[in-house]
Amino acid sequence: MHHFCVICGVLIRRTSFTPGEVPKKELEWDQLLRVVQRHDPLDDTLLSGVGYINSDDRIVAPRYCYHTYRHPLALLDEVIIFYDDADALPWSFVFHEACWDLLLQKVSGSRQDPHRLATVLFNVLFCTPWSRYCYLLPGHDFGGAAQFQKPVGNPVKRMVDQGYEYMLAKPSQPRNMADVLATFSTKSHHLPEVPTIQRLSKSCDRFVRLPVEILYLILEILPTTDIRNLRAASKSIASMTYPASLPQRLWRSRFALDFEMGFARPADTSIHQNWRHGYFALKHTLADPLGLPALKNRHRIWSIISVNAPLFTGDMVEVALSGSFPTEALEIGSTECPSPNGPAVGQVITTQTSSDCRKYLRVGSRKLFERHLTMPLHTSTITRIRVSTVTFNSQEFVSGFCFEHLDASPLNPTVYRLGYDLPGSQVFLDIPHRHRIVGFEVAARANGIAGIRAVLEDDSFCYHSPWVGDTGNGEPSIAFGKLSLSKELGHISLVAWFDAFKLISLGISQHNHMKRGLWKPQHLWTPRIPVKMSTLLPDITTPPGQVFRPTLLMDFGGMHGQMLPRLTRIVAHVHDYLAPIVGLTFVYCDETKSHFGRQGLMEIASFINGPAGERVIGIMYNRVRTSGAIKFLQMHTNFGNALAFLPYEVQDVDPTSVSLITPTHPPQNLSGSVPQKQDCPPQTIQVPEGEHVIGFASTLEASNLSFQSFHLLCEGTSSTSLTNQPATRHHPLQAVDLSAELPEALGSYVIDERSNKCMRYTTAPLDNARAIYISKGSRGRPRHPEEISGLWIDYYGSRRPLIVGQWIAEGKHITLARGERITGVTVLVSRITKSSKGRYYLGRVAQISIATSLKTESYPSHNMLTGNHDILRFEESNLEALSHFSWVFNDAWDHPRVTLSPKVSSVRIFPWDPCGPMHFRPWIAPQKALWTAHGQADSITSITGYLGRQYPYAVTGLRVIYQSGAEREIGDVSGPIATQTIQFHSDETIQALELFRDHVGLIAMNFHTIKRETCNQVERALIDKPPTSIPRHNAGGTLYRYYIDISRSRLTDGYIKVANTESREQDLPHGDVVGFWGFQYAEEDLHIGLLFSTG
Repeated sequence: MHHFCVICGVLIRRTSFTPGEVPKKELEWDQLLRVVQRHDPLDDTLLSGVGYINSDDRIVAPRYCYHTYRHPLALLDEVIIFYDDADALPWSFVFHEACWDLLLQKVSGSRQDPHRLATVLFNVLFCTPWSRYCYLLPGHDFGGAAQFQKPVGNPVKRMVDQGYEYMLAKPSQPRNMADVLATFSTKSHHLPEVPTIQRLSKSCDRFVRLPVEILYLILEILPTTDIRNLRAASKSIASMTYPASLPQRLWRSRFALDFEMGFARPADTSIHQNWRHGYFALKHTLADPLGLPALKNRHRIWSIISVNAPLFTGDMVEVALSGSFPTEALEIGSTECPSPNGPAVGQVITTQTSSDCRKYLRVGSRKLFERHLTMPLHTSTITRIRVSTVTFNSQEFVSGFCFEHLDASPLNPTVYRLGYDLPGSQVFLDIPHRHRIVGFEVAARANGIAGIRAVLEDDSFCYHSPWVGDTGNGEPSIAFGKLSLSKELGHISLVAWFDAFKLISLGISQHNHMKRGLWKPQHLWTPRIPVKMSTLLPDITTPPGQVFRPTLLMDFGGMHGQMLPRLTRIVAHVHDYLAPIVGLTFVYCDETKSHFGRQGLMEIASFINGPAGERVIGIMYNRVRTSGAIKFLQMHTNFGNALAFLPYEVQDVDPTSVSLITPTHPPQNLSGSVPQKQDCPPQTIQVPEGEHVIGFASTLEASNLSFQSFHLLCEGTSSTSLTNQPATRHHPLQAVDLSAELPEALGSYVIDERSNKCMRYTTAPLDNARAIYISKGSRGRPRHPEEISGLWIDYYGSRRPLIVGQWIAEGKHITLARGERITGVTVLVSRITKSSKGRYYLGRVAQISIATSLKTESYPSHNMLTGNHDILRFEESNLEALSHFSWVFNDAWDHPRVTLSPKVSSVRIFPWDPCGPMHFRPWIAPQKALWTAHGQADSITSITGYLGRQYPYAVTGLRVIYQSGAEREIGDVSGPIATQTIQFHSDETIQALELFRDHVGLIAMNFHTIKRETCNQVERALIDKPPTSIPRHNAGGTLYRYYIDISRSRLTDGYIKVANTESREQDLPHGDVVGFWGFQYAEEDLHIGLLFSTG
């Protein structure tokens, strides 16, 4: 198996040495390793010496940390990485020796006490979550290395192939500044000449009065960003701090361990070196994609180490955990389960914790320690609270408290401590005179308490102190709860749970000593605690134990539902198959929005006519049995509509049973589709009589914040200030199942690759359209600004507007007059990657062109056709009309299609494929050319072929021209023109079509015709050479011939010039041949078939 460094994230490569064989040569840097070990949380941490991985994938390392595997006295042990809960195995974490050396360089003074640094490192790794493959999840991606942490495959090869080869370079420390300058040509970067320093006079700038030497001393201790801001704010400093004029000692200060060039601090730090040029050489190297790999990798690892650098440096000093040991374990119940020994002992706010120290932490924190504190509480007795905070994996948490108490003497207050008291990171909360603490509000993440503030009261008012810690910016990952005290309370008891660094749960009791019983967990709300709670249906329940299950409050209706008449759209945000629905956005008539939860990788929109009085009267949902996440959500309205949000809509469709043939009765609206397979029975909630829904609520899962339950916020009609309320029509909620009418159209399984495994099917009719709005992407949304994300179609009459794809931001709109038909749609889809399931490119929509009976408009308007796009053309003919625009999408890819329907209901047009791919890939979008396009007199006059760029002999596209001058394009017509153009005469009848293919694609195409008057037979070819004479440079293998005899309704096919190979014959389908079709797969593979008509 693979072992990845827990510091830098890169593979620790194994050696070729067999068990028992000690390497005689020096190993590469990424083969040298160390291990930190510990059996139990309270045991001493052991740091190994420098070892390696042998050919049997066994870790071998010396016991003594100052030994290497080559030391003559080294005692080599075999280390087994802990992957189960076997009590005999210690916890072991492995990392590169080079990364350990960088950590020693970053943390000053650690070389004198490496075991203490190893203990802190072990605690960080032990208290950090791990993935299901046992890879560290520290809240960052190891500078891009995390994407290569896979249990199978060759991560080194993938890094090289994808341009991350610099991560394999040894992160050596430069010896001196000459080593740095050796990587950089000074001719490629010129510093400005040293200007004459001009002192400004008669200015209000106070820095003018400072001597230059004092100014330089100030600048030396400031980070570079502060110097940049200071130069922008002060003209005098700007005039005195040209880069070329600053002394070398200031540039040397940029190489201090805490500044931006600390990663390249050389071993020799003497002043007599060119630090200025070294600084700019490093900036150039980091910005250059081809810069020195060793320095770039060293910078990457240094940045990773810097994430927890304050934690390492601050925890080098022993910090005792304050508070009393509980006499017995403290139990946490649920919001509904009372204590078996009477009322709950107290209130508690919990996060997601695990007390099992023999298993990897998957989410949340480890519960390692319990402490409690009891102190008197009266008015004016607590004068100050000192709150300590700590940064762990880039997140800020509360670590401990100090309460200054005046129970003894005002001049010598008693200090009560709880938790980790870190003097360098304390924030003071002063309690005004004659005020008392009546509670706390707490901000919590899944992995700890992030912030806290005191709730204060005097004789008249109740108010809050400022927040200490991190309260976020409205994101759902931080939730808020209350711990309240009664006014008559004389003592309080605080109980707290900790991991190795931070506070993870906090409780408060009204008793002056710890009593046996259950602690009642308090509700956690995000993005805020509700000021006044409306009726909640059903009630929210909290499971027993330390489980982080915040409730997302979605009060989209506003105060008393005042925003409901403005509500026009509801958008669900989908993340992946483990976290289907993670957020909801409510859009109002002026396009303002209220967003709740996370931004998803997909967006599913439904319309609601709030201005006309449409209101939600109930919801139905079902959950995945394994994860509990909501996978299907359906909202019912008083207008009888069902707004469905279904991320898994077409997952179970058989890919071989669908085609682009339009069903006889296409659905008008598929928003009510319900999944065929349900993991759990659906849950139904309906608004009671006399009440209105003014909001929703949902409990969130701790790790991915997916919706786990759903609730209605209701308010009585008497309390609402809305006028002209529509009558609510109550009836039992039923799932609207239109899945049987799903067009057999899309083969959307091809876009399942490299995606979030969710999928959404959207469709809209194209007839009677009043306007088409084209949506573009946006930064931070599921599609980029240069991509098209979907269409919004408005209709004449009473038909509701529909969205296909995802609506993000309007890019263009097209207005249609009454009776104006949509006659053609052309879609350009970018070729981002190739599907392994069907020789088909996967991509996103780059351009849409819509042709009507009066005009043609495109967005974007400029020509975007390149070799990096697939062209999907759907055009009206004298036999077929455009019926529906269908758009399947997931987080990664778009799959747009337009279905066509016969103009005469009794006539059925279907494609036939002599080569077979359409049978396995019926989702292709064939581009069609009928023998007669707009009437019996408008027949084909010529066909021009176009050749490929990668394979110049392969036919990749056709241009068909009719007598009227109308054109049809099939495949890619941007390449070189073929050697001949087929010309048809009006007195000819096509009797046969002959196709020649090899493994690359179409090589030749011949038409066999007959003169109707003379009966003379004519062969017309695209290529002026026999197929067997076309130079293919051994690229395509053996030729295969398809002879389609239309007059006899027979197909003959077989290899050309292959011994003992007989041709096969079969009948053509029943019906009349009315034209041909073509579709280009990946790698310039153009397929040709016939169009049949029946009825």
